[in-house]
Amino acid sequence: MKRLAVALISPVLLVAGGCDKERTESIKLVNEAVKKEQLGDREVSYALYVRAAAIDPTNHRALFQMAVIELFDRNQPDKALEHLLAAEKIDGKDRDVLYQLGRFYAVAPKPDPEKALSYLARALAEDPNYAAAYYYRGVVLALKDDAAGADKSFREAIACDPKYAPAWRDLGELYEKYDQFDAAEAIYQKALEHADEKADILNALGMLKMQAERPKEAIKLFEQAMIESGDRTDTIFNLAFAFVAANDTKSAFRYLGEYINRSGSENAENIKVANLLRNAMLEELDKERAKKPEEPPK
Repeated sequence: MKRLAVALISPVLLVAGGCDKERTESIKLVNEAVKKEQLGDREVSYALYVRAAAIDPTNHRALFQMAVIELFDRNQPDKALEHLLAAEKIDGKDRDVLYQLGRFYAVAPKPDPEKALSYLARALAEDPNYAAAYYYRGVVLALKDDAAGADKSFREAIACDPKYAPAWRDLGELYEKYDQFDAAEAIYQKALEHADEKADILNALGMLKMQAERPKEAIKLFEQAMIESGDRTDTIFNLAFAFVAANDTKSAFRYLGEYINRSGSENAENIKVANLLRNAMLEELDKERAKKPEEPPK
């Protein structure tokens, strides 16, 4: 059930601090790239960041912005790490660089908790109100089974930014992990009052209702999550199984089909489960039809 949210850093416009020609041109390119990125043209902005770094290799923000796009748009984690480390070497006090390094080591396929915690601590030393850094510290501490530390970090993230949905969600999941379901539900309900992105919270609360064998309540929550974020295949999958639990075969069959049609290869195992269940439903429907006596011709 664990899902780690990605926290992107908004690009920051730079100001030239001297008359060095290369430095001035590099900063100009970064500022132009920021504007392109804010318009959603991340490929053009990436090319401009690359040019800025080539003109002035000491422009650590150009390296940083390249790394962010490599991480979240281009699926080039090794390249991103190389550029983040280069940026850190130039400026070891940039909170965003330190944060992204901490996040990188926290969510890597093979996490490095000690490196993650070290970088996140440095980011928080530069900015004690950095909600995302507290959140990923909580993620790492949860991985280390430090429940008290994770609880504290998630709550610190929420205190810094009550709208930050990932911290609410993972705090609730932490309580679920230790079978404190009433506390988890209270956290999710509170999150719905404050969090700016509610789809994750609604989905988590729906799963909690499913565990409590209250599928009709879960269906309403999953449907609300779909309204909040209709492209989430995980919610479609959960909704299908909630309809199965509620004995609504027709709706379950429909949403299983929708899940299969909209999911990609990364969901291969769930697609297999959905296909097996859908085929079993077809067999049951065929049996039911076969049992019905034929109506006499009119």
